[in-house]
Amino acid sequence: MVSPGVKEELTTDSVLAAIPAFSPAVLKVMDLLAQADTEMAVLSRTIAVDATLSAEILKLANSALFGATARIDTVQKAVVTLGHSWIQHVTLRAGAVSYVRSAAQTEELKRSWRHTLATAALCRILARASGLSPERAYTLGLMHDIGRLGLLAAFPPEYTAAIQAAECGGMSLADAEKALFGVDHGELGRRLLESWNLPEEFARIASGHHKTPSDVGFDLLNVVQLSCRLADGLGYWLVQPAAGWSLESTRQLIPEPVRGRFPYDEQPLIDAVEEALADNGSLHLSEPHERPRPDPPPGKREMEPAPVDAPEFELSESGSGPWKIILILAVAVAVIGTVALKLFR
Repeated sequence: MVSPGVKEELTTDSVLAAIPAFSPAVLKVMDLLAQADTEMAVLSRTIAVDATLSAEILKLANSALFGATARIDTVQKAVVTLGHSWIQHVTLRAGAVSYVRSAAQTEELKRSWRHTLATAALCRILARASGLSPERAYTLGLMHDIGRLGLLAAFPPEYTAAIQAAECGGMSLADAEKALFGVDHGELGRRLLESWNLPEEFARIASGHHKTPSDVGFDLLNVVQLSCRLADGLGYWLVQPAAGWSLESTRQLIPEPVRGRFPYDEQPLIDAVEEALADNGSLHLSEPHERPRPDPPPGKREMEPAPVDAPEFELSESGSGPWKIILILAVAVAVIGTVALKLFR
């Protein structure tokens, strides 16, 4: 149980220290990939230590994508076939799946992972339409919410309370995160990825994925920003999306040439997401939420009632209602106090 003084007890540094890292094998492989002079033999021996990672790399190397004429039966041969870029993709994907599966399987974690997979699948489609690397985009999408996944892994009841505060208290989830943990999941993700020595691009995506996409140029950060919103628009969200995050309004943010190559109908997008979810079916992911309705024309906006989802936001679940209410009140008081200080300073 976390006391009402949780914000004073948890600092950004203490939260960062409490969050589990990727497996040692994954971090070692990523460290080797970051070194320009790493020998393939050393990389192969490091990968071979991890059975799951070895299996994934062998599976990809023997897939039709690489068209091997003979069966590749050793990690060293697979490493030579794939090259550094593909090894990075496979390593991070295997690491992310293992990371989530090793955490307590709360409904909130499953929903967050569902959103992550949906974002990654949509990143692949949008990147392909943009002429950018689909696999690089997928991997970046898979890592964009690592800060949130880390908080859910290290602080499951506290993060559940932050979600409930955002749903019931009218504040954004980022504000609830800052009130409870002293940092939001985007900034925390940036610091985590930097501490794990991942390429700078990953940290940039983690810290900037909730920002409004730039209308100057179109890069992989824009792909992740829009795919995150598209996932919400299709109903694969953790917290009710903000106004203006419907599927159609997000589609309008895609540059015109890219939009013309991006699927107009929802079904191909849903099919791609569901395929990604099916590949990770052992997590028993819950069904997507009702999709947000398209934004009404200017001047005709109506207040949209918040969806009722009692099983996920029931405050009295398993007799734990009192401490959750205290946490929600603590978050609300902290946020209101911060605003008041700014107003009257």
